[in-house]
Amino acid sequence: MHWLLGWLAGLPLWINLSAPRPYEPIKIFLFEAGIAAALVVAISRMRRRGLLAEVDRISAKAHVLDAAVTLFVTALAVSTVTSVDPAQSFWGSNERLTGLVFYWHCLLLYVIVRFNATREDWRFFSRGCLLAAALVSAYGILQWFGIDAPGLERAFPVFGRSGPGRAFATLGHPNFLGAYLAMVAPLVLWIALDKRSRWWRRAALLTLPAMLAATALTYSRGAWIAFVGGLVVFACLARRRSRRWYALGAGGFVIAAVVAVGCLIAIKPKLLASSNSFLFRLGTVVDWERGSNLVRIRDWSYLLSLMPARPLTGYGLDTYMDFAAGRHKDENEKSRDIDYPDPSVADRAHNVFLDVLWAGGVLALAAFVAVIIAAARRLRGLFAADRDRRFQAAVAAGLAAYLIGNLLSFDFSVSAVYAFLFLAAAGYTGET
Repeated sequence: MHWLLGWLAGLPLWINLSAPRPYEPIKIFLFEAGIAAALVVAISRMRRRGLLAEVDRISAKAHVLDAAVTLFVTALAVSTVTSVDPAQSFWGSNERLTGLVFYWHCLLLYVIVRFNATREDWRFFSRGCLLAAALVSAYGILQWFGIDAPGLERAFPVFGRSGPGRAFATLGHPNFLGAYLAMVAPLVLWIALDKRSRWWRRAALLTLPAMLAATALTYSRGAWIAFVGGLVVFACLARRRSRRWYALGAGGFVIAAVVAVGCLIAIKPKLLASSNSFLFRLGTVVDWERGSNLVRIRDWSYLLSLMPARPLTGYGLDTYMDFAAGRHKDENEKSRDIDYPDPSVADRAHNVFLDVLWAGGVLALAAFVAVIIAAARRLRGLFAADRDRRFQAAVAAGLAAYLIGNLLSFDFSVSAVYAFLFLAAAGYTGET
């Protein structure tokens, strides 16, 4: 498992400067190639051990989470058959390439890792994520200062309207960089608390501030919330606590969140008038009357208005862009960061639940919710048994960061791959 998990830990680093789209296609190609190689190795190992012995071993470890993940991908397969564009839903759009083929590979990843990875494999993966996150964070910070590869410099001028360009590093989009860093931050924190290696602890403690800085420089509001939310979840779950503590902690967190939002609303006019791009973006967190927040609301309403025509199986993967251009836009959807004529054509709805609803209808959405519930129940059982608690807290926090960040953004290659990886880790029971 070391080679596969190491390969996936380095996945965010890959770009292809000679390609028209240097970010997503190369990552998806390398991911699918790695899974194909892993499948060959798994089949070879199964033949050596004996088919019946492997079936017995897997059956002994099976959990309802496995059925939920399989059901979700099956629902996407059904939606692909009934899609408004079956070929595009099967292979994926030219922009994303995240069609059914991609999700089949994600399911294979889940199965292979779920039933074979050990504690040492997960520690190896986490250390790989630490190194990759350190490099990506450093690159993102340099980008913010205007230091970049010539082929990528000013690749996204729209992100610099309110000040210095937003960091996107090797992920290709500020939201993607922020989402990735938010997901792996709990794993890096787990390494920082692991007493087995002083060198790795020091590396993790140096990397975390760089990750925080790079996330801030993405100016991605969803990533900010996801980064903090993931670390809060880790802090709450990393130690066994009483129910009373959790109740008081939840109440205190809600009060703190309400106070923070109230303060932002109170000073919103000053923040929106600020020439400082960070303060301006902070003000837009609570500004739903214009700009990209209004774009999201209009897109969500538009998507829901189209769902009654195909409620059960949806429109198919990677098809929303074909319909988004038909939505009415108004001048309020422009802002300092978005001032071009048609700011609201997107290939996703910027909400993971609505994206799933569009792609696979009520059936896929129900399966997706079942995955979340099954993962939560699985993790709760492991916490009750106090099995490898800090690692499982990092897994739960990574999944929480994924969901929080994607309430205002959309899935991409690395976040989807890591979501399936984290789900596989939720099935890990602590055996070595």
